[in-house]
Amino acid sequence: TCAVRSCCFALPAAALAYFLVWLDEWKPTLREDSGVFDASSSQIWTAATAVLSILLSFRTSQAMSRFWEGTSLLHQMRGEWFD
Repeated sequence: TCAVRSCCFALPAAALAYFLVWLDEWKPTLREDSGVFDASSSQIWTAATAVLSILLSFRTSQAMSRFWEGTSLLHQMRGEWFD
Protein backbone atom coordinates (compact mmCIF):
# COMPACT_ATOMS: atom_id res chain seq x y z
CA THR A 1 0.00 0.00 0.00
CA CYS A 2 0.91 3.64 -0.16
CA ALA A 3 1.59 3.99 3.58
CA VAL A 4 4.08 1.14 3.63
CA ARG A 5 5.86 2.48 0.59
CA SER A 6 6.05 5.99 2.02
CA CYS A 7 7.42 4.62 5.29
CA CYS A 8 10.21 2.92 3.35
CA PHE A 9 11.43 6.38 2.34
CA ALA A 10 10.44 8.41 5.40
CA LEU A 11 11.85 6.25 8.18
CA PRO A 12 15.44 6.03 6.90
CA ALA A 13 15.41 9.77 6.17
CA ALA A 14 14.12 10.50 9.68
CA ALA A 15 16.73 8.19 11.20
CA LEU A 16 19.49 9.93 9.25
CA ALA A 17 18.22 13.36 10.32
CA TYR A 18 18.08 12.24 13.95
CA PHE A 19 21.61 10.84 13.72
CA LEU A 20 22.95 14.07 12.21
CA VAL A 21 21.30 16.19 14.92
CA TRP A 22 22.65 13.87 17.61
CA LEU A 23 26.12 14.01 16.06
CA ASP A 24 25.99 17.80 15.95
CA GLU A 25 25.01 17.94 19.63
CA TRP A 26 27.62 15.36 20.62
CA LYS A 27 30.49 17.20 18.93
CA PRO A 28 29.46 20.72 17.87
CA THR A 29 32.79 21.53 16.16
CA LEU A 30 32.70 18.47 13.88
CA ARG A 31 31.34 20.38 10.88
CA GLU A 32 33.95 23.09 11.24
CA ASP A 33 36.76 20.56 11.70
CA SER A 34 35.72 18.52 8.65
CA GLY A 35 35.67 21.57 6.38
CA VAL A 36 31.97 21.63 5.57
CA PHE A 37 31.86 25.40 5.97
CA ASP A 38 34.73 25.85 3.46
CA ALA A 39 32.39 25.21 0.52
CA SER A 40 31.13 28.42 -1.00
CA SER A 41 27.52 28.96 -1.96
CA SER A 42 28.38 28.79 -5.66
CA GLN A 43 29.92 25.33 -5.21
CA ILE A 44 26.86 24.09 -3.38
CA TRP A 45 24.59 25.63 -6.04
CA THR A 46 26.62 23.96 -8.81
CA ALA A 47 26.49 20.55 -7.12
CA ALA A 48 22.76 20.78 -6.45
CA THR A 49 22.06 21.89 -10.02
CA ALA A 50 24.14 19.02 -11.41
CA VAL A 51 22.29 16.43 -9.32
CA LEU A 52 18.89 17.87 -10.26
CA SER A 53 19.84 17.95 -13.95
CA ILE A 54 20.90 14.30 -13.91
CA LEU A 55 17.71 13.26 -12.12
CA LEU A 56 15.53 15.31 -14.46
CA SER A 57 17.17 13.89 -17.58
CA PHE A 58 16.82 10.34 -16.26
CA ARG A 59 13.13 10.80 -15.46
CA THR A 60 12.48 12.45 -18.81
CA SER A 61 14.21 9.58 -20.59
CA GLN A 62 12.12 7.04 -18.68
CA ALA A 63 8.91 8.94 -19.46
CA MET A 64 9.70 9.15 -23.17
CA SER A 65 10.56 5.45 -23.25
CA ARG A 66 7.24 4.55 -21.64
CA PHE A 67 5.35 6.89 -23.95
CA TRP A 68 6.83 5.38 -27.10
CA GLU A 69 6.34 1.84 -25.81
CA GLY A 70 2.67 2.61 -25.16
CA THR A 71 2.31 4.25 -28.56
CA SER A 72 3.81 1.27 -30.35
CA LEU A 73 1.58 -1.14 -28.41
CA LEU A 74 -1.45 0.98 -29.26
CA HIS A 75 -0.59 0.92 -32.97
CA GLN A 76 0.00 -2.83 -32.80
CA MET A 77 -3.35 -3.37 -31.07
CA ARG A 78 -5.14 -1.15 -33.59
CA GLY A 79 -3.51 -3.02 -36.45
CA GLU A 80 -4.69 -6.35 -35.07
CA TRP A 81 -8.26 -5.07 -34.65
CA PHE A 82 -8.60 -3.82 -38.20
CA ASP A 83 -6.85 -6.71 -39.96
